[in-house]
Amino acid sequence: TVGCHHHKSPLDLRGSIKHSCNAYYCHVFKDYLDPKRFGSTEAAFERWGNQVAKFGFGKKLGVDLPQVERTGGIPQPSLYNNTYGEGRWFASTIISLAIGQGEFQASVAELANFAAILANRGSYIRPHLVRSIGFTRTPKLVDTFKTPVHPRHFDPVVEGLYQVVEDGTARWYGKVPDLDICGKTGTSQNPHGEDHSVFICFAPKDTPKIAIATLVENAGYGGTWAAPISTLMIEEYLKGQIHPRRKWIEKRVLEADF
Repeated sequence: TVGCHHHKSPLDLRGSIKHSCNAYYCHVFKDYLDPKRFGSTEAAFERWGNQVAKFGFGKKLGVDLPQVERTGGIPQPSLYNNTYGEGRWFASTIISLAIGQGEFQASVAELANFAAILANRGSYIRPHLVRSIGFTRTPKLVDTFKTPVHPRHFDPVVEGLYQVVEDGTARWYGKVPDLDICGKTGTSQNPHGEDHSVFICFAPKDTPKIAIATLVENAGYGGTWAAPISTLMIEEYLKGQIHPRRKWIEKRVLEADF
């Protein structure tokens, strides 16, 4: 079985994001990979991978420092055919992919870009180190890429991300007075030591200006360290200062020994 947090059940999509419900995503993943949907588990999984790739995962985004850009990876059906045998693996065999674990990998740049996609409700501009060259914007710097998902389908996701910070897994250290932040905590399991703390976010909710992804190695839960670091950065960027009620969080982060 897949473990989850203590929360009411059942949950809708918004609630699953708010409470980071592993079981919810496992059920969705299992339903999507149902052989009856696309003819076989392999065909469904291949389609799933193609859709995920359109969100910028598994390939270089094309930032201005190509020699240092690293990519994640989306596993291919051939991997599981070689491991388990053709036609002998199902959603339950690879269920850890439903929550971003197993053979799925993502770079921090890809996670930040994904946060931007959520903020834009389905599109992104290739990340660059500069906005313009000379006095005019260079066209390739503002090329827009669209995902295959209609913008209206992002509304419940964005609302769920907002609830994460307002009253969910990031509420203790992520909530900023008078600022609507949307985010998602993550805890990347690490077999070699303490788990890695992960958080993606953007703000403001309805007029986004900044998106951030933070990973703190060997720091534990996403809401404990990555969330406060991210939201402090957003607060400083948008507000120019840290609210007096959050000074203790700033002090905690600055004095932490990672």
